[in-house]
Parts: sequence; C-alpha cells; structure tokens
Amino acid sequence: MGSGASTSFAEALKREETINLDNKDQALAEVKLLRAHLSALNSFILKEKERLIELAKRTTQGKVRIVYERYTDCFDLIDGKMNINVVDEEYCLSDVMPGCTLELLEITPQERIQQEIQGIPVPFISKDEALNWECLYTYDDAPKSYYVVAFQDAALLAADREATKKRMEAMAGEDDGSGVCTCTNGKACSTANKDHCKDWKKRFTVATKYKAWLYSSIAPSG
Repeated sequence: MGSGASTSFAEALKREETINLDNKDQALAEVKLLRAHLSALNSFILKEKERLIELAKRTTQGKVRIVYERYTDCFDLIDGKMNINVVDEEYCLSDVMPGCTLELLEITPQERIQQEIQGIPVPFISKDEALNWECLYTYDDAPKSYYVVAFQDAALLAADREATKKRMEAMAGEDDGSGVCTCTNGKACSTANKDHCKDWKKRFTVATKYKAWLYSSIAPSG
C-alpha cells in the first residue's frame, strides 16, 4: 500500500515536468493533483506512525477486560494467553447453557456482523489444545477489551464456522511465486503461501486492517 502511494506521487512529479506553463488550466489541474497525492501520502504516514506507536504499547502480560452482555470483568493475561474455563467459571455460562462453546472476538459481535456484511471476514481468536485463547495482548495503562460469543447449539457453531471459512477463503490471496507476504496488500496469505506469511495466525486480522487503511487513506474519493 505504501509503494502505491509513493508510485502515485512519483507519477505526479513526472507529469509536473511536462506542464505547459502557458496553459494555466493545465498547470492548476496538475497542482491540485499533486496536492491531493501529497495529502494522501501524508495521511498514510500519520496512520503508519499511529500504528507503530500502538504496537509499541502492546504487552502480553497484565489485565484484559472480557465482555459478555452485561458482564465486563477483568482477567489476568499471561504470555498472551487466557484460559477459557476461568471466564466460564466466573460468568457461569456453562451453568446457564450446559455444553455451550465460548468464542472470543477483538470487536463486538455487532461490529463483526457489520464487517462481514461488507465482505470483511472476522475469525474468532484461536485456541490451543489446553483451551487457552492465544495471541492476546493488552496495555499497561488500560485493559484491552475482548468480547465473548456463546454458542449453545453445536450445529449453530458449525454453521458459523463454515460461513466464516468460506468468507476467509474468498478473501485469501494466492501464492504468486514472489515469495512475499500478501497480508500487507489487504489479501490474507493462502495456505500455499503460508511459508511466506509474516504472521500466519493473525493473517486475516492483518489483511483486514491493511484493507481498511487502503480504502480510508489513499483510495480516490467518489
């Protein structure tokens, strides 16, 4: 995405060299175009700085806020993991819904639905064999919030996973043989491109964020 912004800027500079100074309309149009590219590039740089600052603040130790409807308690995060049973025991979800399956999101369930309506898949946070949610993070100054989704019916969970899988597959990129990660182009790496992926477990999260930045910061308006 950054290279795209730079390319547009370079092309704008090349066009400036061919301006006919006697043609005021052409000169004005070129100046406006150049300013638009500079504004887009500046916006991208600012967003990238904000992203790097946010990444530097992340920690895998501390407190996270786990939200389920009216429950918003804080739990210990150790090495980026948190056991599902700890949350279940605190919120008594299995007591109310025996045999339920708990899943975790970085965004609210309502936001997940809205993003998937727009074709942006939002997979649940992965679990390990010991039933720990993994790859979690928080901040020292304020606990990060995560959102629990409870599936009482196994069939509903299976249907949700299948639908999400299809959306993820549709979003996945292809291994073009270039040996580079495609996530930063807004296309999550495919299985064939796994060895080239910079962050396989979070590939869809990374791709979704870069896709959002692409449309918000450098895509032409209108």
